[in-house]
Amino acid sequence: MLVSEDFAGDITKAACVLHNFVRRRDGYNCGDSLTNPIRGLDARGTGGPSTGIAIRKRFEEYFMNEGSVPWQYDKI
Repeated sequence: MLVSEDFAGDITKAACVLHNFVRRRDGYNCGDSLTNPIRGLDARGTGGPSTGIAIRKRFEEYFMNEGSVPWQYDKI
């Protein structure tokens, strides 16, 4: 993202709130997702672009599988 670090944090938090809102609205139990945490994202320091790419890939795998919502494929 080409925004300041603080604003990127705000964007991320807003996306999480909206994701949880939609899951609750559509009848998903948000507690269920706590049993399937994304593991292995303990990046430390500045690992450079490869660390960011690896983390993005982990999020992609999560949100395209157990973290997905039924209507998301209609929006892509």
